[in-house]
Amino acid sequence: MGDVPAVLLRDPDPLQAGRHGKHAMKHLCVLALALAAPLPAVAEALFVSCDNGRRCARAPCPSRDVVLLPSGKRYALTAPRLEDVSPADLRRLEQGHGLYEGTIVLGGIVEDGPPVRIVARRVVRAATAREAALCRRKASR
Repeated sequence: MGDVPAVLLRDPDPLQAGRHGKHAMKHLCVLALALAAPLPAVAEALFVSCDNGRRCARAPCPSRDVVLLPSGKRYALTAPRLEDVSPADLRRLEQGHGLYEGTIVLGGIVEDGPPVRIVARRVVRAATAREAALCRRKASR
């Protein structure tokens, strides 16, 4: 046993072991609280969907853009996904041309990609004239 350092052969000091145990318990409690806390909510993005003028002979056809409100940031050739929209809101969207003219403000999430994924969760309200005009502004390419 001549090769083993003397420090490793000693019995640990019970006071030192207790102190390390308290620190470990403290860290464990902090970790448990962090895991139990609810995740922060993802902020809802507001946007309009616009016809971009593109026409195709077959599907899928990227004929829509999404414009974020109020910034005006445009996601070209991207249509919002509608699978999380309630049946009542889907009926409202089907009654008019709001998904092509930017006249309906949608709320949902924007996941910057690649690829970018925009999911509408609800119809928020009718768009203002200024918001709808963002659809007519040409995308900078």
